Amino acid sequence: FCKLENHQRTGSFKERGARNALQQLPTEQRTKGVIAASAGNHAQGVAYAAQVLGVKALVVMPEDASPYKKACARAYGAEVVDRGVTAENREEVARALQEETGYALIHPFDDPLVIAGQGTAGLELLAQAGRMGVFPEAVLAPVGGGGLLAGLATAVKALSPTTLLLGVEPEVADDARRSLEAGRLFRLEAPPRTRADGVRTLSLGEHTFPILKEKADGILVVSEEAILEAERLL
Repeated sequence: FCKLENHQRTGSFKERGARNALQQLPTEQRTKGVIAASAGNHAQGVAYAAQVLGVKALVVMPEDASPYKKACARAYGAEVVDRGVTAENREEVARALQEETGYALIHPFDDPLVIAGQGTAGLELLAQAGRMGVFPEAVLAPVGGGGLLAGLATAVKALSPTTLLLGVEPEVADDARRSLEAGRLFRLEAPPRTRADGVRTLSLGEHTFPILKEKADGILVVSEEAILEAERLL
C-alpha cells in the first residue's frame, strides 16, 4: 500500500510538521513571523501553513533549487531569499536573517514539534489500514534529516510495536544507514548528487538520531537506477 502524501496541498508531508510548529508558537512570536531554510518541500510547507494561520513567512532556498518549488512558496505568500544561497550555507543564511528579523526559525526536521507533526501520517496510516482490516508488517519511508521517519517511528511503534519501521535513502546519501550502524552521527562532506532532491541533507539531526537509534529497525539503500525505475512505475 502507498500513503500518497504527494496529494497533500503542498505536494509532500512537510506541511504537517510546519503547521504543528507554527500552531505552538507564542502569539507574540507568531505576530512577528517565521523563517525556514529548505530546498523546497519544507519551504512550501511553512509557506502554506503560514498562509493558513495568517503568519508572515520568509524561506531561504538555494539558488539552484527547483524554480517550481520557489514559485509555489511565493504563491503561498512567502518571501523567498535565494541570492548567493547554497545547500551548504542555507542554514547559516537563515540564522543570520533570524537575528536580523526576530522571526522564529522552523527547522525542516530537527525540531520535536516538527517531528510530532510528521508523526500524524503514521497515526493516519494505521487507522486507514485498520479500517481495511490490514495489519502492516512493515512501514517504509524516505529518510533525509529523519523528521518523517522519527515521527512515524514514534507513532507506529506506540500503536503497533511488532511492525517493522524502515527508512529508505539513496546509496550516494547513506548517512542515516552509517549513523545507525556506527551508533553515532555520521555527516556527509558535501550535498549528495541524487535524483531524490528532498533527501540531500548532510546528516540526521540531534533530535531525530536518538529516536531512530531507539525505534527504527533499519535503513535500506537504493540506487539511482532504482529510483528512476520507481518513478516510471508510479
